[in-house]
Amino acid sequence: MTFTFEVTILGGSGGPIENDCQSFLIRPYGSDVVDSICVDAGTGLGSLYNLVAQIGTSDEAKVNDYYNQNITTRKVFNDVNVAYTNGFSSSLKKVLSEKYQNLNHWETTILLYNGIRDYYITHPHLDHIAGLIINSPLAYEISFGTSKNVYGLTSTKEALTDHIFNDTIWPSLNKLKYPKINLNALKQCMTHDIANFPWTTTPFKVNHGCGACNGEPNHSTIYCIRHDRTSEAIVVCGDLENKASIDTLDSYLQTFTNWLTNNILAENFKGILIECSSQTVPDGTPLFGHLSPPHLISLLKLLLKKYNDIGQTISELNVIVTHVKYTCGNEDPRLTVLSELRNLAKFNNLHNLNFSYASQGTTYYL
Repeated sequence: MTFTFEVTILGGSGGPIENDCQSFLIRPYGSDVVDSICVDAGTGLGSLYNLVAQIGTSDEAKVNDYYNQNITTRKVFNDVNVAYTNGFSSSLKKVLSEKYQNLNHWETTILLYNGIRDYYITHPHLDHIAGLIINSPLAYEISFGTSKNVYGLTSTKEALTDHIFNDTIWPSLNKLKYPKINLNALKQCMTHDIANFPWTTTPFKVNHGCGACNGEPNHSTIYCIRHDRTSEAIVVCGDLENKASIDTLDSYLQTFTNWLTNNILAENFKGILIECSSQTVPDGTPLFGHLSPPHLISLLKLLLKKYNDIGQTISELNVIVTHVKYTCGNEDPRLTVLSELRNLAKFNNLHNLNFSYASQGTTYYL
């Protein structure tokens, strides 16, 4: 099997624990430089530092066992067919050991942070932007700082401008005379070139519930990241819901799945990171703009059918489940959601789907 992308989980949950919120560090497979991009930035420097400090130690293999269920290995979160490693990828560790071996942990963390030039934000909820915001002054360090290009759909850019970088919640760093935080709007369904790699990304607007008090609709983004030369691609999702009935897709998801099946060959579809925030709940229980296992299985089943309808078959697809919310109780919701998804997939004869959970500190090879 060949790989195209390395995806390191800096944070994989949707809260309420603040140090594990969604943030994915993505690099070309086998890259010999420290450059990367991030999709979402709910966490940042803290996660980078922990991964740096754990290199070569037994802590690298440890996982967060908040529910005292004796989880001692990442195997419980990962399908046997998915390729992954503990901590950073082997290629990134090699770069750090051969080129930057004289740096201490903090200097190495800054090096990796500076290597993230582009952020692709799915939506402006705090669990997807907190790391970006709190880390942002480091971009202005005289000796070390590098500019950050922050991308998102227009609604995301406007929210960051009006409600975050507004000199009230946070300094308006994007409006300085020589800004190093640059906010950029992407157009729905319009392909965008990623600067540092031979990649493109295409953003798709999706539904994500509504305001708690005003009832106004919230939206999020799905990004399809494609390699220009090989046409291989991964899909990275923000929070989302399907506003249609469970056996159909709403208009936004129809647009996304139609584009995907028309532009990405089944054999080039390397994997999808997609949310499943809660375990199965009774019909009618509010999901607050998220998916539960039955909804995610239905969505994936409809996507596979679309490929089948055009004469293509996905022989195997790695599904990396994200954004499970930690709940009160004595059972780990990550394991519950994963078990429910695997059982539902088996019941629906979806044997080509490999389900894993995006536990913090895992790097996937896709």
